[in-house]
Amino acid sequence: MHTGGVLLLAASLQFVIVAALTAGRTPGATMWTSSLSALAAAPSPWGTIFEASLVALGGLAAIALLLVWSSFDELPNRGVGILALLLGASATAAAGVLLVSSQPLSSLGVRIARDLAVVAVGAGLVVVSFAMQRTDRWRISRPYTLVTGAVILGAGALLASGLHLPVSAGVLERLALVPALLWPIVEGAHIVRLHRFAPGLHLKVAAA
Repeated sequence: MHTGGVLLLAASLQFVIVAALTAGRTPGATMWTSSLSALAAAPSPWGTIFEASLVALGGLAAIALLLVWSSFDELPNRGVGILALLLGASATAAAGVLLVSSQPLSSLGVRIARDLAVVAVGAGLVVVSFAMQRTDRWRISRPYTLVTGAVILGAGALLASGLHLPVSAGVLERLALVPALLWPIVEGAHIVRLHRFAPGLHLKVAAA
């Protein structure tokens, strides 16, 4: 569980750092408004580094979710929510792989992977919040996780709607991406703390 929390933190932080560095070295790009595809098109080697970071984000997050599975309450919601989050992590990694590809249909694949990741992560967080029933562990985490999932789903709906909005697709991506990146940082640190202090953990002491 401790390792999973650390990996959640690492997955998100490394991507935030790489995205900021890439945006700073791409003419006309900004951290807050440029789309993923625009950052992936950054001058060499930053575009490639960004794509690798996106793959790492999805891959590390998937491993982390498998490791932190047991930290959530043993309810049916846990399995459904974690599986949805795993799907979102896999779609994120797939988007990174597709960005590397120079195939004509890769841009369509990236959009599909992006939309799938947004829906799966948003829905996964909403569902997994109902596997956070223990108030000694999840008093603040449960509503935070529920709200985060709802915000991601709302931003994803606007992004996929194709409506002519006064904001760019890059801004809408950030509305979904920022809370999705913040959650692993906040809850990764929380899960590390759970492992360290082990609230509610019952240990069996062997007889002498």
